[in-house]
Amino acid sequence: MDKRLTLWILAGMILGVAVGYTVHQNFAPDSTQFEYLTKTFKLLSDIFLNLIKLLVAPLILSTIVVGIAHMGDSSALGRIGFRAITWFIIASFISIGLGLLMVNIFQP
Repeated sequence: MDKRLTLWILAGMILGVAVGYTVHQNFAPDSTQFEYLTKTFKLLSDIFLNLIKLLVAPLILSTIVVGIAHMGDSSALGRIGFRAITWFIIASFISIGLGLLMVNIFQP
């Protein structure tokens, strides 16, 4: 199952690059068609990102609630909570730093 999912993801990435290249090569000189296609693709990407956002927050909340509900010892909850918050802050700083570095390197 994992190999098939990986192949689907790779195929989607390759298809996305091919479609982007084809659209850029064939429709870039004609600005009206190019603007229409970019607005269409932007709409699809916005819908996809909003669906991801809609899914992530309830998933994280339910994971935290289930984790707390299954904790037997309340003193262990404080230790684990402190570690979780520390890990979250460190991971956030790393991701923000990596994002800023990539923006400065590639300047999208």
